[in-house]
Amino acid sequence: MSTSHSVLRSGTTLYVLVADSNTEKFDYRSLVPENVVQWGFVESEEIFAAALRLQPWDVIIVDTTMLNHIPHDLLSADTLAEGHEVILLVEAEHLPQLAERNLLNLCAYLVKGPGIEHSLGRVIQRASYVQSLRQQRTYLEQEIERILTGWELSIRDRTKTLERRARELQTIDELKNQVLENISHELRAPLTVIRSYVELLLECPPDDEQERLDFIRIIDSETQRLARMIDDVLDLARLTAGNMVWQMDQVDVRELIPKVIAQLQPIFRKEQLSCTLHLPCEIPPVWGDAERLTQVLFNLIENAVKFSTQGPIEIHADLISEDHDGEIIDMVTVSVIDFGPGIPHDMLEKVFERFAQAGNRGKRRGTGLGLAICREIISHHGGRIWATNHQNGAKLTFTIPLAGHLDVISGVHTIPDEAREGD
Repeated sequence: MSTSHSVLRSGTTLYVLVADSNTEKFDYRSLVPENVVQWGFVESEEIFAAALRLQPWDVIIVDTTMLNHIPHDLLSADTLAEGHEVILLVEAEHLPQLAERNLLNLCAYLVKGPGIEHSLGRVIQRASYVQSLRQQRTYLEQEIERILTGWELSIRDRTKTLERRARELQTIDELKNQVLENISHELRAPLTVIRSYVELLLECPPDDEQERLDFIRIIDSETQRLARMIDDVLDLARLTAGNMVWQMDQVDVRELIPKVIAQLQPIFRKEQLSCTLHLPCEIPPVWGDAERLTQVLFNLIENAVKFSTQGPIEIHADLISEDHDGEIIDMVTVSVIDFGPGIPHDMLEKVFERFAQAGNRGKRRGTGLGLAICREIISHHGGRIWATNHQNGAKLTFTIPLAGHLDVISGVHTIPDEAREGD
């Protein structure tokens, strides 16, 4: 028998049940390759009914010898609707009888005779081809569903991203308006003072030399205040935008803190305050930007001077260990303590926000940007900064990881080999 199998799809298994009381007379297995069809054979009515419940067959071939043993439920509308293809192999003389039983309208049939093998092989091939199309359709439907689900998730993610960006843009826009409003307000005060004293010097300069010098000193002081405001705004803008240039290296805290205190001595003398420093004998170097850490210390100490009403400013440094996601990290902690009215409890977190002012507790108002800048710098270094109160004033503390541990915390900075060799 020469039957073409080119239409049979690889990977398609067709389940075929043959009901024939004498299967030895006809070699069904030779119709199609064995790896394409899973055959089942029954030779009695009882086995026929049991086999129908055992497996959802794709093709059911019923020989003439088993026509009278077809289970009633096989030809029910529900069973036929499930996609079973029933093929009757009949003798030509039995056709009128089958027509009377309405079997020819319910089932496909082949008349036994020359070429029956070829015809039956073509039927099975066609059934296998149809099944492969069904499988391909199911696969394509699943792929389409997967793609649509992926698109839906992608659209949701992008929508959430766009919504988040829209909120960020709105926040930035509100912050911009707040910055403009605060800056215009803050700049107006020194500009007004400068303009007033310049007008006095131009229009009615005082005869007394000392008074003229006092006017010039006031103008100089307000000019410096104005310059600090502008510098703070520019620094915060660069930090927020990620445009700050960082010069990372090993920094010796034991050397850095005394240098900052020395720079602030004129302010201590002016305010008639002193500063005490408490350092352990040895502090390993931290990995950071010395200029930016100096800026943090300068802001914190100047802030403490501004709010102190009695007693010395205290600066403490020490080593601590912190748990970061199960990793114990050694840190340097630095605290600046003032002796003043302290910070209202509801402002302990807010003092690090832009333009935050902790009430009227200080001798002089600042821009409200210094502590916000400190937080951005310390955050970039992989540390943290916070404020607390003690019984005599406020305490501002920050931490910086040691040089050998910053890469564990932030995952951003790597320590050069030469720096490691110097540890």
